[in-house]
This record gives sequence, C-alpha cells and structure tokens, in this order.
Amino acid sequence: MGKTTEYEFGGPIGTTINMIVLPLVVVFLYLACPNGESSGFCLRGVDVFQLKHMPIPGLSQLFSLDAFAMCAGWFLFLVFLERILPYKVGQGVELSNGQRLKYRINGHLTFWVSLFVAEHFIDLSILYDKYLELAVAAISLSILLSVYLYLSSFKKGALLAKGGNTGCAPYDFWMGRELNPRVGDFDLKVFCELRPGLIGWMLLNLGMLQKQRQLNNGSVSTSMLLVNAFQGLVVRVWHSGDCLTVTCSMC
Repeated sequence: MGKTTEYEFGGPIGTTINMIVLPLVVVFLYLACPNGESSGFCLRGVDVFQLKHMPIPGLSQLFSLDAFAMCAGWFLFLVFLERILPYKVGQGVELSNGQRLKYRINGHLTFWVSLFVAEHFIDLSILYDKYLELAVAAISLSILLSVYLYLSSFKKGALLAKGGNTGCAPYDFWMGRELNPRVGDFDLKVFCELRPGLIGWMLLNLGMLQKQRQLNNGSVSTSMLLVNAFQGLVVRVWHSGDCLTVTCSMC
C-alpha cells in the first residue's frame, strides 16, 4: 500500500499538540473544580489570572501503583470476560487484501456481567476517591499500549491503515498505523474501542453516584440519576450493536 498524503486533525502539528494537551486537560479539569479534599480552589469563568492560585499536585498525588494496578486489572478482567463468555462470530468488511476478519461478539453480555461484579463485590466510591490517580494511571497505560501497537505495526505482513500510513511518526502514532492489530484472534482495536473505556465510563458514573449516596445519607440528586441513566443508555446501545461497530469502524 502506498503512503497516504492527506492529513486530518490538523496534520502532524495538530496531532502532536493533541497528544500533549489532552492528557493535561484531564488533570487540569480535576484541579480547576472544587472537591471535598481540595484546597477549595475553583476556576470561575475565563479569568486566567486565577490560575496562579491553583494547587499543583506532587507526583505522589498524581500517580500511584495501586491506581495503575486497578486500571491494568480492569483491562485484564475484560480480556478474561471476552475470552470465556459465550459469543457469536461476526465478520468485518472485506479488507484491501481480500480478507474478512472474524470477531467475538459478546460485548453486551460483558457489559452486564461487569456491572454485576462491580456492584456486588466492589465499593465503587473508590473511583471518586482515587479519580486523579486513576486518570493518570489510565493515561499511562494508554501510552504504553499505544507505543506497543505502533512498534508492532512494523512487523512483516502487517496491513496498514490508510489514514495512519503517511510516514510521519507522530501523525501515524495518533491515527494508528496498523489497521487490525491482533494477538492471535484477539483484536486490540475493537476491544479497546468498546470495552475498557465505555464500560469504565459507566462504572465511573456509578462511583460518583455511590459517593454522593454516602455523603448525603443515602439520597441521590435527580441530576446524578439522569446522568447515570442516559449515559448508561448510550453505553448499552453501543454494546448491543457491537457487531455493527465492527463492520463500520474497522474498515
């Protein structure tokens, strides 16, 4: 396949900025909003002069091995479910080499099993208590996995993605160089698109709900219920149609 010459996301400069700035935005939004354990700082409006009063966390506040182990354990738990739960086989679109890859379709069942295990065996309020550490741990794990995927795309015979085959390393790293990175029949792209982040999003919301219930003597606000209900519906719909996602998103 010849190299792609068209760019998206602002090209090499835009993608490089995205990779640097977006993780910082996640941390910034946490620090700029008041919470029960913060110094009380709150960035109001667009008054950038207030930023000089924003607390700067130390490394021990940003990163912990416990949080990294939680993120890695969550990832591996979902891999385990993907491997052992009943599944049906879905086929992707025909690729440029004429192949049609097969996919295990059990995301919907994984969604419900994950919620059951989390609700009955885990105090989800820990997701609130360790939010910043978990965010940094998730970013770190994502970087490590992305580096692995980028390096593994140079193996002989790898089918490259049209959008990630420009020859510009930062841009290809952002876009994803290999079209269907796999370990055996385990498709890392489909798995990461649908499972750790989306189901994790649902668990984070439930963790916030659980924390609010603890702090308010069992009561939960209407807004919290609505956020959990509607965002949970989005996650469920994505997983009930994961075969469609395979067909549409992996081509």
